Amino acid sequence: MKKLTLAEAHAFLAELMQDPEGDPVVLMRGKKPIAVIFPVGDADLETVSLSFSPQFNAILLRSQRGKTYSSEEIRREFGLPPFDPEKAKPKPRRSPSTRKTKAKN
Repeated sequence: MKKLTLAEAHAFLAELMQDPEGDPVVLMRGKKPIAVIFPVGDADLETVSLSFSPQFNAILLRSQRGKTYSSEEIRREFGLPPFDPEKAKPKPRRSPSTRKTKAKN
């Protein structure tokens, strides 16, 4: 991991914009770390934001510890019929030109 002073950060940020891949970099004020800059790859802003959210991370931890249910268990719980792959297939749509229209009188 690189360490930069605030004075060095300006040049580094300009360089980072040209090549956004690499190792995390710690910005230092004297001997004290004050921030970390890290590459996010192909992640979008929402993904990056959620990765730092304590509330979201708590939800993930709870869900990992919780019981999981199959779709069949959910269907039984709510009184739904078993999954039928034939019913799940999308029905072909007719194009507007093949639909029958009523003749106007």
